[in-house]
Amino acid sequence: MIFFGAAQVGYFEISPNVKNKLIRTFDKGNAATAYQGAWPPPLTACKQYVFEDVNVGYETAEKLVFPNNKPLYEFAFTVPMSKEMFRGSPSSQLQNSANLTRYTLVAQIQPKIQAFIKSLGYQCYGYTLPMNGAIPTIASATLVGLGEGARNVGAFNNPEFGSVTGIFGLITDMPLAPTQPVDAGMWRFCHTCTKCADACPFDAIPKDHEPTWDIPQLNGQTDTTHVPGKKQFWTNGFDCWLRRVQVGSCGA
Repeated sequence: MIFFGAAQVGYFEISPNVKNKLIRTFDKGNAATAYQGAWPPPLTACKQYVFEDVNVGYETAEKLVFPNNKPLYEFAFTVPMSKEMFRGSPSSQLQNSANLTRYTLVAQIQPKIQAFIKSLGYQCYGYTLPMNGAIPTIASATLVGLGEGARNVGAFNNPEFGSVTGIFGLITDMPLAPTQPVDAGMWRFCHTCTKCADACPFDAIPKDHEPTWDIPQLNGQTDTTHVPGKKQFWTNGFDCWLRRVQVGSCGA
């Protein structure tokens, strides 16, 4: 992975718990943008992830299939971005350009590592699009020890590169020795530090000092911008994304 462009990499075996709780039910596809007014979208727009008793995974018009009769492993890796360019937000497009570099780079890294793993006699199941992995990457990057979550629910802190780090994860049937989660103190520090919340121009990041399992309501309605099942500080995703679009991002 390092040879092909990743900065760091870690691994874990996909257990029954991971299959049941972390593998997405559906691929994102283009459903989020193309079917906002016609929900739910068809399976051809957001294919379903399923496990079947096959030796090699495959894809159809409506599903993405993983083999159920052999061990699978997730390997997560980091692709750092430019901190200096991120500091240009929102007065220029430099931050957006820096943010997009992770996707252009992973579009080159993925096919190279897939070809390498295939040459060894194994399979590697990648992203359908640069943003669409089978497992949420903050979860997989945390499990393999690349870093920890943050007060801003959409951010991930890496001990070496901080939060300006792209994270991705691919699935393979090639046996990999698991790496362990880390406690670098960053998540615990987030409990008392509110600097990102203080800097947020939209007051979208909460200032609570204890995370919670319960997602608070959003403008009196159920908040569907977040996935439940984790103990977290819950950012107001609606205000965050709406106003970021209006001002051209914020960098917080």
